[in-house]
Amino acid sequence: MKKILFILSYLTMIACALFMNQACQENYEMVDPPLVTGTDDLDEEVIMPEDLECYYVSPTGKGSLDGSSWDNAMSADYFCNLLSANSDADITIENAERLDGKNIYLAAGEYKLVKNDAGIRMDYTSYNSSVDIYIEGGYDPESTGGDLSKRDTKRFITSLIRNTDSNAGKTTNSVFQLGNQMNLYFNGCVFDGKYDKETDGAVRAFYSNGISSLYLTDCVIKNFNVKKATPPRGGAIFINQGNVFMNNVEIHDNIAGDRGGALIVANGNCQLFMNTCTLYENYVTGQWSTAIHTGGKAIMCMNNTTIWGAAGNDDRNIVVNGDGYFLFANTTIIGNEKNNYGVLRSPSYSAVLVNSLFSKGKGTRTIYLDKSSYLSKGYNVYQAADQGWGATEKDTDYSDVQMPEPELTDGVYQWNVSEEKIKNFATTREVIDVVRDFKVDDKAIGVSFLEWCGESAFSIDGRGKSRNVEKMQAGAYDAGL
Repeated sequence: MKKILFILSYLTMIACALFMNQACQENYEMVDPPLVTGTDDLDEEVIMPEDLECYYVSPTGKGSLDGSSWDNAMSADYFCNLLSANSDADITIENAERLDGKNIYLAAGEYKLVKNDAGIRMDYTSYNSSVDIYIEGGYDPESTGGDLSKRDTKRFITSLIRNTDSNAGKTTNSVFQLGNQMNLYFNGCVFDGKYDKETDGAVRAFYSNGISSLYLTDCVIKNFNVKKATPPRGGAIFINQGNVFMNNVEIHDNIAGDRGGALIVANGNCQLFMNTCTLYENYVTGQWSTAIHTGGKAIMCMNNTTIWGAAGNDDRNIVVNGDGYFLFANTTIIGNEKNNYGVLRSPSYSAVLVNSLFSKGKGTRTIYLDKSSYLSKGYNVYQAADQGWGATEKDTDYSDVQMPEPELTDGVYQWNVSEEKIKNFATTREVIDVVRDFKVDDKAIGVSFLEWCGESAFSIDGRGKSRNVEKMQAGAYDAGL
């Protein structure tokens, strides 16, 4: 009997122990790592939800900071970390999964994106496909919940800026440094370097150096400065590899040491498409192009674009220069003083020009003939061009006509046509056909450009005003003849 009682007592003790052990256990769920990197100095960790359809951001953040609504908007710091590549590939992949195909909405205000001498480095090489990211500014900072109805990019200005106490000094320390496997879309954002021209700066807005595409729509890029960068080129954007697409983008008051006060398209791994863009007051302190520079075999196509060169220093200065493949349609380029090489130079390949305006402005020269003549498709109006540049009977030498003083109204240079002087006018269909036929090494670049712009882009001018499709005015401005 005692033996039976002992066994029962022993079994009871075991059962009690098992019950107490089970009672002390909790169910743990696997959670995502905090959205921080090894260089972060954030005071608290925020766990980002996996299933958000979009993200809401404000400069300082609100509520839980998880980006699930305007009331819980993530801050600029967490926005930076969500976009930035991480030394831990698993975290980069998790962020890519969160971002791919998602919209990121930015409330108005200033977002300081360069700190600790580094910008945002984006690279999704470790991800299994290209990542599509859509970033849209211009929202009322008083918006609540998921309300997206209060958007006005002119009133609610969204500025992505260089932190003015940053000492970023490396070439790749642009605000955005783009690597591989992404399509990055910005809409309604202002990129502001916060430099003045007297400062020796080293930060630009974008440095593209991978297999990626950058799309800018209704954006402004201003006040960047790379006078002391290595190399000191491409004041606003340096494209070393990849594709850049700009639609209705204004680029002004940027400065480089040489080659490309606004943009440099460095080599044959690069492609730049521009539609309805305006460039002005972009400078170089040294040689070559005050606005745009291209390296060997780079591709550049533009429609309805106005480029007003800044004053040079007579050190082989020119507004647009380089060894790439050029297509200019319905485009205006205006010269300025001390640009002794004029407004356009294309020495290696025959630039294709159609229905464009080349005005000397305060300068003395426009189209520079060097080695390779230009391939005019007609209807261009030009002043003070080099003899033998490639003009056809359908182009007009306007050198003896006094053009208006250079100024921009609604983003374009406005001028009146002298029909006594200009006898040939393009139709929209003729211009579209020229664009479609543009090829580089048998690649149908013009077809790609036309598909991106859309045919309707050629029946309006740089202000968005309708053209007479049977009688177009040369350049980015059309009075509706």
